[in-house]
This record gives sequence, structure tokens and C-alpha cells, in this order.
Amino acid sequence: MDTRDTSLRDIAIALSTFLVAALGPVGGAGAQTSNPFGLQDRADAASQMIVLGVQQGISSLPPTSGQAFTYDYNAELGTFVENEQLGPTVLRAPQTIGAQRLSLRFATSYFELGETFDPVVYNVTGETVPPELDAVTAFGMSASANVVLFNVAATYGFTDRIEATINIPFSVVDAKGFNTYLSTPDSQNVFAVPGGPDTIKLGLKTDPPLLQYRTKSFTALEADFNSGKHVGLGRISVGGKGLLYASNLADLAFSTEFFCNSPSQAEFAGSNSPSLLPRFIGQIHAAKRLNIFADLGYEYDFSVQQLSRFVWNTGISIPIVNATFDIGIGGSKFDEAIHWTPVKMTGQDPPNPDVLLTARNPSETELGTNFVDFLFGMKVKLIEGLVLSGAVNVPVTEDGFRADAIGTVSLEYYFKAL
Repeated sequence: MDTRDTSLRDIAIALSTFLVAALGPVGGAGAQTSNPFGLQDRADAASQMIVLGVQQGISSLPPTSGQAFTYDYNAELGTFVENEQLGPTVLRAPQTIGAQRLSLRFATSYFELGETFDPVVYNVTGETVPPELDAVTAFGMSASANVVLFNVAATYGFTDRIEATINIPFSVVDAKGFNTYLSTPDSQNVFAVPGGPDTIKLGLKTDPPLLQYRTKSFTALEADFNSGKHVGLGRISVGGKGLLYASNLADLAFSTEFFCNSPSQAEFAGSNSPSLLPRFIGQIHAAKRLNIFADLGYEYDFSVQQLSRFVWNTGISIPIVNATFDIGIGGSKFDEAIHWTPVKMTGQDPPNPDVLLTARNPSETELGTNFVDFLFGMKVKLIEGLVLSGAVNVPVTEDGFRADAIGTVSLEYYFKAL
């Protein structure tokens, strides 16, 4: 090590020794406090991120309403007749399933969420921490969730222009969360240093290092985090669709869905908040074997701004005999970003009074809000009234806490209701 490195190491030792003398023992893993250095706040942020990430993943799934068999308006006959082509899978159709017809749909989806976030620097202030010290520490996080989702849905046509749908989602979620924190080679506790971020960089670089990052699960650190496998009920939705305009060239419909509170937010099955999603759905009959679909709407979540979003989808559907193939693109622009770690935390630092931790660069705590997905789906008629569908969503943008891909398989059965 050259003279410069030796000098920097001496400075780091002096600064660290000075801070410990000023603050006393620094709290952290193993400290007997309810919230050492904001540990519980970080665990809560990780839980919230998983809940919202799962909910956002569910929101990007194919339509739950039955639309394999639809009724089109025939201008020559002046009435609605059953469409000989199967409807789209990942795109929304403006047509209804027809008067007094009922569809039952069972679908299962699977996706994996996982992300590791590098530590961000926090300013440490408090009664015993003079601002001129420029005391800092750093925290990172990693989280994952493997999700198996089951949807049971029913769609009923009141008239040839109006239908209603109900969807009931169940999920199995295996969630994990880990906290990364600044420490020293001979301690398991959180460590703070004076002199700003440069001191952290210096302490990590010295030979041997004065500082290091440790990663432990939130449960191992005795934070309240619901790790493991859970079964839960998601947000049940009820909705309706009305055909506003129909012709041989184009169709336009308006739909709305209401999503109820999930009673299983602690099990990561969905958000414990209601929302309302109205949207317009359009179709252009470009050719006999080519249809263009588009929809747009706005979902308003009554409690969680991170779930309120402008949503859109568009693409083409290619129907052939007893089958349909969809290719499209869709997305959501959310009103507010998810914070994977809090911007501010208050925590204990025994035996000193509470300390306030503030992210030095708040933007580093945020996830992106612009989601864009590539959509592909196919639908095959097995027997009269029974249809098998498959779909995949692949993110195009890297914003958010998202899966690399989401796969869905569904079975739909149609029959004439009494």
C-alpha cells in the first residue's frame, strides 16, 4: 500500500473512532430496540413493494372476461349474429358474448419477481450527532416473490349489447426480503461514519477494509416481515361492458371494472385498497383475417397512488379456422413511484436518543413508473363451446419491480343460459 493509501486509512480510523466516541455504540442487528436505525421501516417498505409489484403484475394479465365467442352486428340482417371467428386473447374485444349467454373461465398464471438494490447513502442526524459531522450510513435491499395465480371468472350477456363479469383471484406467493447494511469486519451491527459518502468509499477500499456490507434476511434481523409461502384472496372485481357503436368496419365499447379490497394483503395476494377502471375499447375490421384492437382507460385507486395509472393496449388479432393469434403491445403509466426503501426513517441508536436517517439522493429510492409490455396470445377451439388459451407478457421497459415474463393458460366454456 502506498503512502497515500496509508494516509487515507489513518484518516478513516480517526474519523470512525471520533464518531463512535460521539455517538456511542451504534445500534443494528441484534440491538434490543423496536426499530434499530429504521430497520422496521425498511422491512415495511420491502413488504409494500412486493404487494404492489404483485398487484401490478396481476393488472397486466390478459382480460378475465369471456370473449372467445362474440356477437357482431350484421348490417344486412339488421341484428346481431354469432361471430364465426374466435375473439382475441391478450387484447380486449368491444363485442359482447350475446344475450342470455354465459361463459365460465378458469385461468392460472405464473411469474417471478426479484430485484437487488445497491446501498444508498443516508444522512444520520440527531441530538447527539452534530450536523457538521456529516454522519452517514448506507442501506440496500433484495426481495423476491414467486407467484402462482388462479382466476375464476364468469361473464353473462344481458342483451346483445350489454354484459357483466365477475372475477375471483386466488394466489400462492413465496416472498423473501433481505436487508443490506454498512458494518465492520468485527461487528454484526449497523455502522455510521462521519465525513460523508467519501468516508464509506474509503473504508470499503482500505486493505484490510475498515467497512463492509452485510446482508441478512429481515426475519433474521428480527424485523416484522411475513417471509415464506402464503395463500390468499386477491382483489375480486366486478364489471360491465356496453357496445356503443357497431358496423361492418368498426366497433366501439365502454367498460368499467370495480376492484374490491384484498383481505390478504399481508399474504401479498393483492392491495387492501379499492379501485375503479373505466376504459374505451375499439376494433377495426381491417380484413377478413385481420382485426386491429385498441383500448385505453384510467384506473383510480382510492387509497394507493402507486396503483393509479393510465392504461393502454393495442395490437392485431389474426383469426383462422378454430384458432386466433394475437400480437400487441400494452402499458401503464403510474401516478406515483414505489419506494423500495424510505426516503426518511426514524430509529433508535442505543443508548442515545432517536436518530433521523434521510436519503442523501431521494431519487435513488424510487422505482420507475412507465411500464410497457410485449403481448402474445393464442386461442384454440377444442370442442363446441370449449376454448383453450395461452398468453405471455414480456416487459419492454425496466421500470418497477417486475417479472421477466408472465405466462397464463386458461380454459373457457360457453353455453346458453336459462
